[in-house]
Amino acid sequence: IERMVESLVVLALLLGIPLSNVLVPSSKAANHHGNFYQVRVGRRKGQCVKPRKEPMSPNVQLYLNSKTWLAMNYADEILYRAANASLDRTIDDVIGRDRFRTALKEYRRLKILVQNHCGPLHGTGCTKDGTPIPEPCYDRDFGCGYQCLDEALNRV
Repeated sequence: IERMVESLVVLALLLGIPLSNVLVPSSKAANHHGNFYQVRVGRRKGQCVKPRKEPMSPNVQLYLNSKTWLAMNYADEILYRAANASLDRTIDDVIGRDRFRTALKEYRRLKILVQNHCGPLHGTGCTKDGTPIPEPCYDRDFGCGYQCLDEALNRV
């Protein structure tokens, strides 16, 4: 997640497709900032809810810092580091750092353009006060708000 935008830009450059084809609305990211989001599957489908972030208990914190936890996740850590190194090598050796930076800047410009056109809650399916609003999705909660995204990008 932390390098998702960079990965999407690299994907577009490698495939030779427009950045608009990999542009993702911030609907899921908006949920982490206390905004309402619409539940699209399950028993609460159609309701707007606010995410709750419960504080981590001291016991869980202690466990997550334990040698047991670190040993159980050692392979994940190696994979994580390898993926980051591979992404960096692809940017430096295949794409070129300057070309990548230019494309990343353009991706961010397009993202702002979409946000300005569609609003900061684009893709959440809810108003600021938690009222559900109709917003089509490709499938369940995937690709929500694509119509507004397409409208914004067609104006470019």
